[in-house]
Amino acid sequence: MSSDFSSTESRSNSNSNSKETGIQVVLPEPQSPLRILTGTALAGLAGAAYGSSYGILKHQTPARFAFQTSLNCLTFAFPFFALREYVISPAFQSLTPKTQYHHTSHNLRTHNLAPSAVTGALVGGGLSVWARGSKHLLSGMSTFGLLCLSCQYIGNELRIARVKLVSHYSSQLNGTAPPPAPTPPPSSSSPSTTDAQSDSPPSSSIWSKLSALSPVRKVSDEEYAQRLASQRTQAQDRISTLQRQAAELEAELGTAAASDQSTKVA
Repeated sequence: MSSDFSSTESRSNSNSNSKETGIQVVLPEPQSPLRILTGTALAGLAGAAYGSSYGILKHQTPARFAFQTSLNCLTFAFPFFALREYVISPAFQSLTPKTQYHHTSHNLRTHNLAPSAVTGALVGGGLSVWARGSKHLLSGMSTFGLLCLSCQYIGNELRIARVKLVSHYSSQLNGTAPPPAPTPPPSSSSPSTTDAQSDSPPSSSIWSKLSALSPVRKVSDEEYAQRLASQRTQAQDRISTLQRQAAELEAELGTAAASDQSTKVA
C-alpha cells in the first residue's frame, strides 16, 4: 500500500511539474521493442547480403564478408534503434505540440527525420571514437547522421507509396459502378424534378468531363445501327468482288485447259 501510494504521489508530482513547466512527458511507445528487434534484424540481413555480394564480386569467400558486415551492422543498429525509440524520439515528442502529430502526408514524409539524424550522429560518433580514436569524432557524426537521415527519408517515401497503393486498390475493390451519362431534361419539368437535379451529387458532371477526355465515346442506338449497316454493305461488296475474281480465275483456268486439249489433239 505504501509503495502504491508513493508511486501515485510521484506520478502526480511529475504531472504537476510538467504542467507547470509546459513540457509534456512522453513515454516510449508499446511497439518500441518490436521496432528495435525488427530494425536490428533487417540491418543484419542487409549487411549480410551486401557482404556476400561483395565477396562474390571479389572472387573470395562470401561467408566471411557476410559475417563481418552483418556484425558491423548489428553493432550499429541495436544501439541506434534503442537510443532512438527510448530516448531521442520521446524527447522530440515532448518538445513538439500534439497538433503537429496528425497523420498527414507532410508528417509522414518528415516522420523521425530529426530523431534518426541525431541518433545516427551520436551512435556513429561514439563508434568512430571507439574504433579509430577521438580525432574521427566529427567525421563519424556527420557521416552517420547524413546516412541515417537519408535512409529514414527513403523509408518514409516508401511507406507513403505503400499507403497510396493500398488505398488505390481498396478504392477499386470497394468502388461502385460509374453513374450513367446525363440525359437531356424534358421540355416541361416539374419543381420536384428540378429540386432533385439540384440536390444530386456532382459525380455525374465529373464523370461526363472524364468521359469527354477519354478516347472511347458513347454511341447512340441509331448511330450504332448506321455503323452496322455500313459495315454490312462493305462486307457484301467485298464478297461480290471475291466472287467475281473467283469466276474470272475459273474462266481463265477453263480456257487454258481447253487450249491444252486442242494442242494435244492436233
